[in-house]
Amino acid sequence: MERMKEDFPPAELKPLSIIKQCLDKGAYECLGLFDGEDMLGYAFLLKHGKDYLIDYLAVYPNH
Repeated sequence: MERMKEDFPPAELKPLSIIKQCLDKGAYECLGLFDGEDMLGYAFLLKHGKDYLIDYLAVYPNH
């Protein structure tokens, strides 16, 4: 969540409790893009049946 504070304006951030609730329900997925051990970016997806909504998408500035 700390990284998200750098990547998104405060008004766009959901409370961590909401994200955790969605994860617990199996309705949220967090993905990372890696080059070996180096994380290049991440995506948070909200799942609804077979459909996905991209909730957050960020690529680290140095990549």
